[in-house]
Amino acid sequence: MLDEHELRRGLGVFLILYSIYALATAKVSRTVSARWRGPLAAGTGIVGGLLGTIFGAGVGPIYVVYFNALRLEREIFRVTMSSVVLLGGAARIAGYASFGFYQWSSIALIAIGLPLVVIGSWLGDRLIRWLDPHVFSWLVGGLILLSGVGLLVK
Repeated sequence: MLDEHELRRGLGVFLILYSIYALATAKVSRTVSARWRGPLAAGTGIVGGLLGTIFGAGVGPIYVVYFNALRLEREIFRVTMSSVVLLGGAARIAGYASFGFYQWSSIALIAIGLPLVVIGSWLGDRLIRWLDPHVFSWLVGGLILLSGVGLLVK
């Protein structure tokens, strides 16, 4: 019933606005108070689930915003985000497969892609060890900005 194009644009605008905030506060170590962590986690889960259902995938930026708001250390950020994406993707693949949405060619592409995910994770692990924490914060803000712009031009 909702216009997917408008929803995508709204998410893009939100991500751009958040990225401006994230880039402006990249050197600040301020974090969300303990009082708001539970409600923020619940809200992020609900919004992530809603957007995942509407768009079929691509809710990573919402979780990046959440983890960035918590100011997780870069290693914890990476591991947590990788786990969320991996588990969410595996659940989505299993669910879509159980409903017969995949042809054998799609399953073959997924199988071919798995080693590439492992290689990308290994490279990311090596790269993050070299990044200064402030550079990492700038990189996160920049990637959120690119995601927002990508949603606007799509």
